[in-house]
Amino acid sequence: MKHVADRHTAELPGLDAPRKRGRPTLGARAMTVAERKRRSRQNAGTTSLELDHAFVKWLRRQAAQQGVSVGDLLMERFGVK
Repeated sequence: MKHVADRHTAELPGLDAPRKRGRPTLGARAMTVAERKRRSRQNAGTTSLELDHAFVKWLRRQAAQQGVSVGDLLMERFGVK
């Protein structure tokens, strides 16, 4: 790459201008960290879930009664192996 103030070095014909450093933009401006993370979650197919406090307490009681963890209880309920 030629320095901006260099007046003696000639440009080689046929070469494209060097690309800018960093992540390429997807539009007119670079994405924010939150936009990048949101896009990453959409591409991964994962979602976030907000649970009511009373429902979480109920889940914990059910898991304690059955002697399993909350995760195991949910996986059993939804058939996830």
